Amino acid sequence: MTHTDLSYRQAAVQSGTGFSFLIAMYDTLARDLQRAANAEQSNDLEMRSRKLSHAFMVLAHLEECLNRGAGGELADTLRAFYASVRQEVTEAQFTRSASILEDQSTRILKLREEWQRLDLRETDEMMSATQQPVSNVSWTATDQERNTWSA
Repeated sequence: MTHTDLSYRQAAVQSGTGFSFLIAMYDTLARDLQRAANAEQSNDLEMRSRKLSHAFMVLAHLEECLNRGAGGELADTLRAFYASVRQEVTEAQFTRSASILEDQSTRILKLREEWQRLDLRETDEMMSATQQPVSNVSWTATDQERNTWSA
């Protein structure tokens, strides 16, 4: 990732909705897995190891973000999903299977699409709320406010 790519990603996460960080993490994880698969196909074990190490770190961070106990069914489902991805990636590492890594990248991207859909819905709802006419608000300046205004 270039410095410019990183800057755009940071700006998007900082200015986005609550889903922006999660979407960025899924993008990173999918990209790591795809690059590891490409490295496996090229027999570049050093690159594969670096990308898989980073993918495991991203998975660990996603798992740490889950609210243990209070996260409900969604947290439990995501925890199981992450464990499944971790298990498959570990198997791919031992069997040197690029196809397993590609499959896991695809799984991550499918779930990322769902988060993106929720993000777009939330953004649309926020935009609708901010564009509502303000018809029941009235304000009248006091004499003192009218006399103290200056440009």
